[in-house]
Amino acid sequence: MRLVNCVMVIALAWCSLAEWGCAQPEDVAGGVGRDADGAGEGRDGTGADDGTGADDDVFCDEQVFAIDRRPVRLLILQDVSFSMSEGTPTKWSQAVPALTTVLGDWADRDIEFGFDIFPDSNAMGRGCHVDDPVQIDAAPDTEPAIIAFLNDYSPWGESTPLWCGMNNFNDPTYAPRFAAEGAQPYLLVVSDGEDLCSPGCVVGGGSAGPGELAMVTMQLLSNGIKTFVIGFGNEAQPDDLNAIARSGGTAFDTYFDARNEEDLREALETIAGSVVSCIWDIEEPDATADPDVVNFYLDGVPVPYDEGCAAATGWRWTDETHLQVEFCGAACHDVVWGTVTEVSARFGCPTILL
Repeated sequence: MRLVNCVMVIALAWCSLAEWGCAQPEDVAGGVGRDADGAGEGRDGTGADDGTGADDDVFCDEQVFAIDRRPVRLLILQDVSFSMSEGTPTKWSQAVPALTTVLGDWADRDIEFGFDIFPDSNAMGRGCHVDDPVQIDAAPDTEPAIIAFLNDYSPWGESTPLWCGMNNFNDPTYAPRFAAEGAQPYLLVVSDGEDLCSPGCVVGGGSAGPGELAMVTMQLLSNGIKTFVIGFGNEAQPDDLNAIARSGGTAFDTYFDARNEEDLREALETIAGSVVSCIWDIEEPDATADPDVVNFYLDGVPVPYDEGCAAATGWRWTDETHLQVEFCGAACHDVVWGTVTEVSARFGCPTILL
């Protein structure tokens, strides 16, 4: 279930300075919140006196705010050099089902997929050619197009322009949707061998080693693009790929070593699971709403505040603006995998802590 462009209902409570009398939501155990005099159901949301003796100026007023999960973009940069067609079974015949499975599993999970290859399909006779436009720019609902490409394509590139293929993404016009603001872009490199084209992108010009590959990865990171890397097959070069992984800005500082279809699928699943966003943008609430006194709810169940996501079970503000909230760990899992149908919040009542 895709929880995008949903509505977040935020109940704002204005409280008397003389008396903390916010109407509380139902707690986890199902009991009602307490009003100012502790008598239980003492507020009807209108501000009228209901016989409890509480002040009339304490009331809650529901307001509707937009809430959108911040999307992520994951563009797969696939090695299609001729070595991908070697062996029995070939690496390509194993890569296609692994990629297809992951694209199917993660469709509708708020990942905008894209796909590109190195060298280009025009590389026959020009083994370092990477001048074609991006094959499929990152965008919503691209999975069928990528799967169709995989099933129709056969690797035939004469060389491995790894550095050149990566460097294309330092040009924001190469894959403009991938580079556009509003989402976190990730480049996922799948390579089965060492770079053979050098930063000059010419056959016979040497090769790009760990230093050059680290530099191009750091440039991508400076442009806001984080990089994962998978080495596929026994010809992958650990030093080269680890240089990319260490500079990629992700939680994985070594490359994923995939020797077969199952390994590749598992690596892809791990990477996809690590990038799904549990960060939600919220519309700025009224000035009367105190962001230090707030609770968030998943299907009406309160989620405790989890400072720094240390316990991996609650929520936290992402920064001091209090316009983004991140759900952590188990709460994130529930949101991502569709078991949650409503995300809501209430400002003005004491925050539930772990």
